[in-house]
Amino acid sequence: EFGVRYYTPRVTVLPKRAAGYEPIPGGHRNAPYLDMSIPYAAGSLYSTVSDLYLWDRALYTDRLLPAGLKKQMWTPVLENYAFGWALGKTKLANGTELATIRHNGGINGFSTVLVRVPETKELVVLLDNTSRDRMEALVTGILGILHGLPAPEPKRSIVDVLLASTEPGGV
Repeated sequence: EFGVRYYTPRVTVLPKRAAGYEPIPGGHRNAPYLDMSIPYAAGSLYSTVSDLYLWDRALYTDRLLPAGLKKQMWTPVLENYAFGWALGKTKLANGTELATIRHNGGINGFSTVLVRVPETKELVVLLDNTSRDRMEALVTGILGILHGLPAPEPKRSIVDVLLASTEPGGV
């Protein structure tokens, strides 16, 4: 049974809830406050990787949605966009292309990506609380590892270089 997740309450203190941060020269600071009634379903839900995994597994059954609704949900209505999901291919380092279904998101201090590979039932879920733009490289690297490729060498982000250049002493 996967747990119910909620819209972020305004006053309740939730143990172990992540805080959002944004990068600044020399480190991070708290992301600006955003009243969660503004984004509503576009960013105020919270969950865990474990619950998103269980939700993904349930989508391979007809327990949550009947097959016809899932087919409709994943049928593109605008280019490769299908009712909140982007359908496409993810290219691995060896040139292999995987058919993927994904949903990305971001809000003050947080970035998320959920990538499904229906053919193999692989799932990559990344939840980040530093508003960084490295998610796509991580997804590709993780999928590569799942397909027997060596882990890619981490690359230094241009954001890190630019932030470091603003600090005394520079890069």
